[in-house]
Amino acid sequence: MLAQDRLRITRARIQIEPQLVALKQAVEERPNDVLAVAKLADYYYVMGKFEDAETYYKKLIELRPDDYQVYNLLAINYVEAGRFEEAIEPYKKAVRLKPHHVLYYSLARAYLSLGRNEEAIEPLKKSIQMKSTVFAHYELGVTYRVLGRHQEALDEFRSVIELEPRHVDANLKIGLEYLSLGNKQAAVQQYQILKELDPEQAQELYDAIYR
Repeated sequence: MLAQDRLRITRARIQIEPQLVALKQAVEERPNDVLAVAKLADYYYVMGKFEDAETYYKKLIELRPDDYQVYNLLAINYVEAGRFEEAIEPYKKAVRLKPHHVLYYSLARAYLSLGRNEEAIEPLKKSIQMKSTVFAHYELGVTYRVLGRHQEALDEFRSVIELEPRHVDANLKIGLEYLSLGNKQAAVQQYQILKELDPEQAQELYDAIYR
């Protein structure tokens, strides 16, 4: 480690440690103070100390069991720690308390991270029902494609380009889905569209058409 790197880390610790001590002391003195517990949990999360953050987010749940945001924060903490399985239940609790398109999307992403594609479909659909977004349509299209449900995948990728016509990946996937469905002519037409957007991605579709 270079001398300047050690100096920078030392300075950072000098700045951080008093803040941590103060936050921990505040929680010790006022263990039922929601704001103090939340600040300490968030502090540990930002510092990447996810196990410590988990402890205090769970404490927050004890203090505010009907607050969807606390369950969401715990779930996000698990996701950042790569603990996707554990993120599912708090996401479910959050979305039961506060149905919201972002929460449904986040739940679906947790399922997808575990390769549980079938289980991701329903929360993605609910996310789209609440608000039609590029991200949710695209993820649902990819999920259908992985599962071999090509017409449904094509429909979702079409929905993406209705919202964002220059979405390169969706335009590519549309061409590939036409091929999967045996419609080479439509794939060639899609290649012409894609060539104007991204020649490199268009070449990938061209190779798929004529290989």
